[in-house]
Amino acid sequence: MHTGRELLILLPFLLFSIPFHSLRYAFALWPGHVSVAPRWSYEPMDTAIMLGNTISINCEAEGYPIPTITWFKGQGKGSKDFKPLSMRNHSLLLNLATDNDEGYYMCQATNEIGAGLKKTIRINVNEPARFEQSARNISSRRNDPVTLDCRAKGDEPITIGWTQNNGRIDLNNFR
Repeated sequence: MHTGRELLILLPFLLFSIPFHSLRYAFALWPGHVSVAPRWSYEPMDTAIMLGNTISINCEAEGYPIPTITWFKGQGKGSKDFKPLSMRNHSLLLNLATDNDEGYYMCQATNEIGAGLKKTIRINVNEPARFEQSARNISSRRNDPVTLDCRAKGDEPITIGWTQNNGRIDLNNFR
């Protein structure tokens, strides 16, 4: 299969090109003489995760020498100031995601050849709707007004509805 990409090899008194997918043969012919800048084999993308869930985000690059993958976390609200993260491999692992995990992350692939690669992504941690208080019974005298309070927390939009005797209550026409 020909990808249309070629690598130009310059050796003393020789000039020729090799298709990119044939690099393994170039390594065998001239070990230690072929260098390739990193290129994405799996580029990370923006993603979302539910609060409390676990996710692994891959970042992979190929080249020669083999690129080193480093993950960084953005500090603050913006995406300009990044702090390195300690990862065991090319994957960013968020275990039991919290609000603090939300933000900008950057994957960097370098191998001392060329400028390297950088990709900044945004991770959103979504919080499902939940009630702030547990249900409780409220008593009143017949025909006396009663105020029922229901508060929910989570990511917007949140819609609260009321039911009575398995039927939905229309708050606009409720008497």
